Amino acid sequence: MTGRNESSAGSGVVGWKAKAGIVVLGAVGAVVFNILPLFLGAASDSFDLNDSQLGLLGSAYLGGYAIMIAAGFFWVDRWPWRRTLAAALLAAGGLFCSIPLVEGFAELGILVAACGIALGTVYGLGYPAIARLPNPERLIGLKMAAEALLGTTLLFFLPGSVVAEWGFSGVAIVLGSLSFLALALVPSFPSLGELRESPGPGATATADPRIVLIGLGALGLYTGGMTGVWAFVERLGVGHGFTPSQIGGVLGLSLVVSVGAAFAAAAKGDRGNQTLPHAVALVGLGVAIALWLGSSSLFAYGAGVLLVNGSWFFAFPFQQALATRAAGAERLVMLVPAMAALGAAAGPGLAGALKAESSFLPIYLFGCGASLLGFAGFRFVLRRIPIRPASSN
Repeated sequence: MTGRNESSAGSGVVGWKAKAGIVVLGAVGAVVFNILPLFLGAASDSFDLNDSQLGLLGSAYLGGYAIMIAAGFFWVDRWPWRRTLAAALLAAGGLFCSIPLVEGFAELGILVAACGIALGTVYGLGYPAIARLPNPERLIGLKMAAEALLGTTLLFFLPGSVVAEWGFSGVAIVLGSLSFLALALVPSFPSLGELRESPGPGATATADPRIVLIGLGALGLYTGGMTGVWAFVERLGVGHGFTPSQIGGVLGLSLVVSVGAAFAAAAKGDRGNQTLPHAVALVGLGVAIALWLGSSSLFAYGAGVLLVNGSWFFAFPFQQALATRAAGAERLVMLVPAMAALGAAAGPGLAGALKAESSFLPIYLFGCGASLLGFAGFRFVLRRIPIRPASSN
């Protein structure tokens, strides 16, 4: 049975329920990424991991995530989407709930990578759907707002209760339970047949290989640089002597700011200056690093984290949408989340390898360099792809 067969149950019209399914299931698929500092910090404390192992664990999850999304190029128009989502969520729930049973780092890494494969499937399926709908900037912005809302809830709730009482095992059980609960949303997710009657910017465009490669490369570079920094902000707070509650509060507040930033991106959509969001992300990272280098106070730490995550969540919908527009063809669009995930997978591992014994400066330099290269790539693509506001959304 193929994804086309599954469409028989649909009406051919993609309404708000289907869009809500894309948005909310996308948030579930991205949940580990959005609590990555807490996820890795809890694993570090429970398994006594060093910086290199911590980076490798982050890369194991994001590597599995990226590989499955990239493989979607081959299966996205062949597998029934709703059944694939159901199977992936069941697998994720079972794998996360198995984590408390392991004791060694190698076994933990294998399970975490498998969890990445499962949730990567959930996350990746949103992009061929988004590519078939108008104004992808707006829909991705709403999806990222949902991601931030879910991440905020977990970052406020987990540190003082679940992590304090049950450590990393408790975090894994919460994530497994969330995966099982998300099964209720699967029927609302649109089928490929329904989306064929709602063509968006990716439905009819002919991809220029050079623009596609540069757009995807820019997305991977930027995501890798930002993830390399983001994966270690929890450790930066620990190094300054802040308590788990203080760090958790800062991380949670950063996602509250990110909700507003993502909604701002959704409100802007495909209108106005499309270079602005990319510049905002670059400036936000630079100012945050200046704050961290200039002071070890809780205020400087918190303000830097807020700037990094807020500017990131404002810019990222435009970066993903731009790469989606460049990719054009339906199967090629799977390479957009795949490249973002590959960048995110490489970022923590590279940052962990570069980190000096007592200094985060190499991580900052890595993040700035990758982000600058990504900005240059986005500017190149923007000059070659005309973006006209959709008449309706």
